[in-house]
Formats: sequence, structure tokens, C-alpha cells
Amino acid sequence: MANILLVDDDVLIARIFSRYLSNSGHKIETSFDGREALDKLVQTNFDLVLTDNSMPRLSGTRLIGITKGLPENRRGDYVDIYFQEDLERYQSFLDCYSKVPFVLLSMDTEMEELAKKVEAAEFICKKQIQSRANLLEIVGRYV
Repeated sequence: MANILLVDDDVLIARIFSRYLSNSGHKIETSFDGREALDKLVQTNFDLVLTDNSMPRLSGTRLIGITKGLPENRRGDYVDIYFQEDLERYQSFLDCYSKVPFVLLSMDTEMEELAKKVEAAEFICKKQIQSRANLLEIVGRYV
């Protein structure tokens, strides 16, 4: 099965989603903020990334923007000045993620346009994920 990175600062949602996916045979790694997720992306190859948007230290859209290697003129929209120094160090490790699907999860239904802007594979409103089967269907589209 797939190696999936689940990024969400809501511990309850992370535990539920992680349990659903691991019980279906997927290997799940969990991060509770975007900065921690970025460090894990550098260390491990993942087949899919499911990320919340609103998180401390680094949002899901910024995580996707960095990882997808958005062009310089667009990258500034997603990266804090404080992060600029880290980009060069991370970018060489993250080149392999240009084709890996990132699914943006959010309670805010208005995030769909931003998900397109950062080239997320899909935007899913968390309210739409009402069952284990529902989550597995979403994951099944990519792995």
C-alpha cells in the first residue's frame, strides 16, 4: 500500500484519519504543523500528502508551494522571509515531490481557489469526509 504523510494540527482528526488509513494497510506518518511536515518530506519519500491548511509555523498552502517548487515570482506569496534561507537547503531534497499529489484539507470551503493557485491535486472540505470509506475513496484516487 501507500506511504502517506498526514499533516494536521488537530490531534483528534489526525488520529482518526491515521487510524482509518493504517487499518486499510497504508503506512502513515503524521505531522502536526507544516514546518515539521517539511522536515519529514526531506527525510522520507511519500506517495501522497494530505495536509490541513490552517496550522502553526507553516500553512498547508505554503507547504505545497515550497514542495512543488513554485517559480520565484509566485513563491513569495507562500513563503515567509524567515524561511528563505531554508529554501535552498530543502529544494534539492524536494525536487522528487513535483509529481506527488498533495490534497489540501480545510474546514473553510473558501479554500478551493487557493488550492488551485498552489497546484494542489485536490481540495477537500473536511466536512465532506464523513466516514472511513469516504476517506479511502479520496486516497484511492491518487494511490
